[in-house]
Amino acid sequence: MNIVVLEPGFDDFCSHHASVNASISRHFLASQAVHTLRILAAKKLALNPMLTADTEVVTPFFLSPCYTNRLKPLDRVREQQLAEDFAGELRSAFEQHLIEPNSCLVLHTFFSFHLLGLALWLHQTGAHFTGRVILCGMFYPGSPDHNSPHFEIELQRFRRFKLAASLLSSVIAPQRVCWATSCQSYTSMYHVVTQAPVGIHPIITGNLSAVAKKVLTPKQKTQILLYAGSVKEEKGLRFVLQHLQELLKTFAQVDFIVHLNTSSAGIRDFPDAHAYLRQLADECASLDCIFGTLTDSEFQELLNHSDAIVCHYNPQAYLHKTSGLLWDVMARENTALICTQDTWLQEEYSKVGGTAFGFQYENMASLIDAITSWKDCQPPFIYPNDYYRKLMQSFPDWLERQCITLYTD
Repeated sequence: MNIVVLEPGFDDFCSHHASVNASISRHFLASQAVHTLRILAAKKLALNPMLTADTEVVTPFFLSPCYTNRLKPLDRVREQQLAEDFAGELRSAFEQHLIEPNSCLVLHTFFSFHLLGLALWLHQTGAHFTGRVILCGMFYPGSPDHNSPHFEIELQRFRRFKLAASLLSSVIAPQRVCWATSCQSYTSMYHVVTQAPVGIHPIITGNLSAVAKKVLTPKQKTQILLYAGSVKEEKGLRFVLQHLQELLKTFAQVDFIVHLNTSSAGIRDFPDAHAYLRQLADECASLDCIFGTLTDSEFQELLNHSDAIVCHYNPQAYLHKTSGLLWDVMARENTALICTQDTWLQEEYSKVGGTAFGFQYENMASLIDAITSWKDCQPPFIYPNDYYRKLMQSFPDWLERQCITLYTD
């Protein structure tokens, strides 16, 4: 079986795309079944010196972007242009035999214009493509609900996804398509969009082999990971910087850790953050700051040593938005989640059998109360249920099963 992962978002080794594609590569290269795997990545990946023999299945190819404006839908002209560009690149990949006629195409991260571009290409290609398609909806497809907090934006997003899915269903038989999404809260809306059965796939970034069992032994200080990863306003970094000294004074018996990926584009909005944190860490022994990009194994090790993780995420941005950090916390039942109330993170954690320590967004007193409540509790903080166990399965294993099923049903 020829499997082709369409990955215009894979353009560096610092995002979830790299870890997902690495796990897919490892799995299929070791598979006992007869498969060939190709990952069509962003063209600029070829400029990365880290591209080694370990990524022999990766072909830098796409110029079409993956991420544009994630908070608001694109205007109609831009959406159509991106879709046509993506369709043109798929046509070129087909002509160059990077996509074979009977390939199984996989999109594990996509927006509505990717979906529309795929549908346009399939329409143009017609009977020349006889393969299958697996579509994993990682992102919320919008909603027509008038009671939605961001009704106009969500309705526009919904219409874009609905249009693309409708065109797709008109050009490829439903039995040749597998739809799945990343969480229970998305399934009903994806079903409305697709008019097709929609399953739930395991956590796309899951790597249980990197999760160390936390040894619950008494120790002088507990460790809280206060901020982690890419620099983003919506992840509450400004509030953390403004109130970090107060937290350090309030919880003198806690070691706080801040990981700031200063290689991420968002650092431009926080030009003084690096110097400020470095100075504060030099002055305060209970603050440890880590700067720059971490490998996946280094990041997992950081999580393994954390007793609690704070996600001070903007509830407007994260009302429906998923979080890789939340999935990392879920894999560690003895690591507490301290997060903003009224977010997808708090809701999802509850659905898998967890109890989060919630606090009000940008409310220092509320955050202090949440940390205090956590310190008075004992792990585990998750009592796994069936939904948890489904999410914690191997994504590459699941992907292989879907490929086989599509070709044998």
